[in-house]
Amino acid sequence: MKVRGVKDTIDRKVSLLNSLQISSSYNLLADSFNLAPFSLSANTNVLDGKLNVNVNGTVDPYQYVLTSIDEKGNVQQRRTNKFVWQNQGIKLGQLSSLNFNFSTNFSPKGRDKDKSTRQKISNAQGVSDSDKAFLLNNPDMYVDFEIPWNLRVNYTVDYSKPGYSKPTITQTIRFSGDLSLTQKWKVDFNSGFDFQKKQFTQSQFGIRRDLHCWQMSVNWVPFGRFQNYNFSIGIKSGMLRDLKLDRNRNFLDQL
Repeated sequence: MKVRGVKDTIDRKVSLLNSLQISSSYNLLADSFNLAPFSLSANTNVLDGKLNVNVNGTVDPYQYVLTSIDEKGNVQQRRTNKFVWQNQGIKLGQLSSLNFNFSTNFSPKGRDKDKSTRQKISNAQGVSDSDKAFLLNNPDMYVDFEIPWNLRVNYTVDYSKPGYSKPTITQTIRFSGDLSLTQKWKVDFNSGFDFQKKQFTQSQFGIRRDLHCWQMSVNWVPFGRFQNYNFSIGIKSGMLRDLKLDRNRNFLDQL
């Protein structure tokens, strides 16, 4: 009985981790830099599933050589074809980028749906790590007309430090949501705030209509540099999702 209790505890802890991936590649035909940077990603739920945490990082296995630093502190450097562990022992490389994403959905039904969507994305085959990371951070891309409302808040911290360069840290908060007007009509919005630039990010408003096997959507960016609208009708079937009719008008049409 004691052993079973320990096993149950371990299983519960492991189940908290939705996904964990470490990947790289080696190009046999390249003249140099054959080994690609190591990509790390993990996704989990905390606070009884109320908060989703997604982490992505990149480790560069190659050494950098510092050539000069000007009066303003700007770095001139060169990436070499020599591995970090050749001089620094067991060190895998330098952490060149790191992304933390914290998100929640205030709708209980929507939160359960987002969790289910993330699990499907994590288990999907034939999808690149970068695409998975994007989809895990943007579960609102999937519209479910059976969920009456959603209100999501998404906080992101990005860290970047290639070689000897000064580290840069950016923080943004994004909020999005949707509301069912009827069983077949939804309105949604998407906006955010950049703490470094101290301004709102691109904001979008949309209307969606469930046409049974089809789905219609109208999206509008009313202000900012990239003002545009988009009208789309597409088949909802996953196998036929590329069959759609689009009408776009963007900021380039106004130049």
